[in-house]
Amino acid sequence: MFPITLGFTKWIIIYVLGVHHSVFNEGDNKTYKYIGDKPEISSEIFLLNTQSQTIFAKVKIISSNDKEIKFNVIEIREKGNEIATFTLLYHYPNYMWPKFHVCKCFQPILNWTSLTELWSSTCNQTQIEQVLSCFTVDKGDNSWYLNYKNFVKWFKNLNNTYSDSDLIKIWCRSDSISSISPANISESKCAENVRELRDITSLISSKLDEKTHEEVKVRWLPNTTFTSIMHASINRVFAMSDPEHFTTVVSEKKYFPKLYECLADLLPIDKNYKNWASANIAIKSEINKLVNKDPIELNVLLWKLAEYLYNNNGRRITFEDVHKKDLCEMSKLDPKIEKQPINQILYGPPGTGKTFHSIEAAVKAAEPIFYLDLNIDPLKGATQEQRTQLQSKFKELSDSKRIRFVTFHQSYGYEEFVEGLKAECNDEGQISYCVEAGIFKQICQDAKSSNAEHQQFDCALEKLKELCSDEQNPLRVKTSNKSEFDVVYRGGKTFLLDPVSAGKSCGYSASLENIKKLYLTGNKYGIYNISYVRGLLEYMREHLNLLPISQHEKQIQPYVLVIDEINRGNISKIFGELITLIEPSKRKGAEEVLEVTLPYSGDIFSVPDNLHIIGTMNTADRSLAMMDTALRRRFDFVEMMPKPELFEHKTVKNIDLTELLTTLNKRIEVLYDREHTLGHAFLFPVYNEQDEDKAFELLKAAFKNKIIPLLEEYFFDDWNKIRLVLGDNQKEEALCFVNKQEASYESLFGADHGLNLYEDAKVTFQLASFDGDDSVWDQPEAYIAIYTKG
Repeated sequence: MFPITLGFTKWIIIYVLGVHHSVFNEGDNKTYKYIGDKPEISSEIFLLNTQSQTIFAKVKIISSNDKEIKFNVIEIREKGNEIATFTLLYHYPNYMWPKFHVCKCFQPILNWTSLTELWSSTCNQTQIEQVLSCFTVDKGDNSWYLNYKNFVKWFKNLNNTYSDSDLIKIWCRSDSISSISPANISESKCAENVRELRDITSLISSKLDEKTHEEVKVRWLPNTTFTSIMHASINRVFAMSDPEHFTTVVSEKKYFPKLYECLADLLPIDKNYKNWASANIAIKSEINKLVNKDPIELNVLLWKLAEYLYNNNGRRITFEDVHKKDLCEMSKLDPKIEKQPINQILYGPPGTGKTFHSIEAAVKAAEPIFYLDLNIDPLKGATQEQRTQLQSKFKELSDSKRIRFVTFHQSYGYEEFVEGLKAECNDEGQISYCVEAGIFKQICQDAKSSNAEHQQFDCALEKLKELCSDEQNPLRVKTSNKSEFDVVYRGGKTFLLDPVSAGKSCGYSASLENIKKLYLTGNKYGIYNISYVRGLLEYMREHLNLLPISQHEKQIQPYVLVIDEINRGNISKIFGELITLIEPSKRKGAEEVLEVTLPYSGDIFSVPDNLHIIGTMNTADRSLAMMDTALRRRFDFVEMMPKPELFEHKTVKNIDLTELLTTLNKRIEVLYDREHTLGHAFLFPVYNEQDEDKAFELLKAAFKNKIIPLLEEYFFDDWNKIRLVLGDNQKEEALCFVNKQEASYESLFGADHGLNLYEDAKVTFQLASFDGDDSVWDQPEAYIAIYTKG
């Protein structure tokens, strides 16, 4: 007997400890001890195997007492066809799945309808088919799939005869097959090694196996001028030579090991990853037996899977990872999870990375466990790889609407931010007005609702759209008073409605937004054609399995609104009466919660306590002085100043980047103030570039396009101060960026010019040209002289 944990009430799923498939057959009656709420007779439940972490059977409760349950096995999946771990976590990533090997009572939150649909949709799929079906392939014009297919065809048509230009296309162009930039081979390097690369390409094409892969790597360094083995480039040629046995996941350290780890759970292959070639052959050989797709399409799907795994913190997702999302419990166990300010503004001079740090702060607020796992150094900041992961997670959270981004400007108002009236014209030319929620109201509503509510409504709505898409056979629906109307959907934000009793087109409409509003809030105020909207919602509940709100398990997640340039907007005009509601103590869930009635919709509105607001503010912006004091009292201000120390005294042609930026900012601070200093972001492209010549060009571009224009703005074309900032008054003339010129009035106008002036000559300044062979901007000594005394 194996103990079972059951969680009933609204959600029905069974948690079985260590049960193997072999002990079950369809039609069997089984008795198990259990922990949890007493189940109802005739309840249908699913069995979850904690060894394989899969759902493998559906059963019905026959009888139960306080200690044991008896159930009949209705359906059972053969090994390899169960609902895979990845399938569950991909479709329901935010549900609190149980921890394994811990026998305790829990409340499952995946509703019966959703799990039943997943069970039905995967009934004839192997686990690998389930996983690949999570992703789609674009086969349209200029798609990666089509370019990849044409590239492979072109390569095969070469028939092992390669011109110099062919070799450049094969080894240097990081498109069509897979992008390996910046590790791809340059055209000049290809030209140096053209003979050996031709022989290697012929070798790969003649015999595509693990031995050839090793042989290529053995002869790479001794026979070429490369300083290292170009693993990704070599793998890319294998991928174009034989897509049936080699994937386009060519990164041996970054992407492929995680893909292999995931596939090893789904396929009968060795769990231990040995090398790229043998692993590819093993993977593709087994998948080809189970999945009926052309090799090109299959490789695109595998790449998308690898990318998904990498973006989810670069590791295979497990139920344990999902369980970490219970932040309240985790914060008790891990003191490193610090509490984020609910309202914060990042402020500082231009170029200090405020926009990127708003992305970092947003991810930290929305997914604190993910952020903690990145292990970002608080002093040095995120590495390039960590920045990539943050941006990918930000995009993922933005796509799921948990993070929204808006930029304030002088014309932005309450109607765009909170709510306003919008005119709509139907096909009959009739104009109607509806209340449209702004970005702030939308995210507040979403933050109050559970993820399950939104997911299920959106799913039911898509089904309703499909049912109404045939204009020749419109869907017939009833209102609450049993009158009938036909419904058609032609795209956009409304359903078109025609009462059957009218016998003709009446041009009525029902807003998709209003249907969702009625479902989530129950508030009918301001809803146009309320009887039809209510009829459509009742149809969704009755025929499309849309559960009432009360039956959803509430699992509230953090949401984030990022407001860029927050000080450029008129705060009173934008927030209106809601400025008080954003205070932590006045939010929904707090002791001093406040609610207001919105003027257009009449909705009772409050701001939830799981909504983070993150603003950015440029202290060099002249609108800073106009900043509403209401912001000062309701936000935590996080100063972001330039950090020259991040450059770690890296030199580019002997130019010390740390000393350069430090000296410029010291002078600006004396001549102006610290709020108008230069941010380190201006020079980060220089710092990150490994090629010294390219880095110097980036430094010159930073001065030309960023630093000099900003200094002109700061000092209102006072070129003498700009000259002081650049240290030109302490340099020899040949190294000056700004040249000082004097012209006497007498030489210009003659001795009898009649001008009443205190000086005898006019001093003018000329910025040195960035172009030309003898430009001072091309001399490293001129930059060094900025921070060294002449």
